[in-house]
Amino acid sequence: MNDELLLKISLFGSLLFLVLSIYAYYFITTPIGKISENSIGKTVCVKGDFYLEKVVKSCLIGKIQDKTGKIKIFMCNYTSGFEILKNNKKLENIKICGKIKVYKGDLEIIPIKIYYS
Repeated sequence: MNDELLLKISLFGSLLFLVLSIYAYYFITTPIGKISENSIGKTVCVKGDFYLEKVVKSCLIGKIQDKTGKIKIFMCNYTSGFEILKNNKKLENIKICGKIKVYKGDLEIIPIKIYYS
């Protein structure tokens, strides 16, 4: 094989990997029941029903629940989608992507992006 062909194959492989990585990040969801201490610091996407618990100043506390479990959500108003969650006590079939953190011994998601239609 010549260098030009190898370069084209390499570029195609790199682009394919990039596209698949973006797809996996935005479209693959993690069952809430599979989130554990091993998930701390990782970014996950979960899908389920959101329940607003309270709004404190410019932040909110809620939970998202699917058929495998539930997890707390802590979000402040500088995050995209804050107003959607703040103004609804319950939202069905919402997708939240964010980082897993621990607060007072409980796992929670700090949202990065909200998907709701």
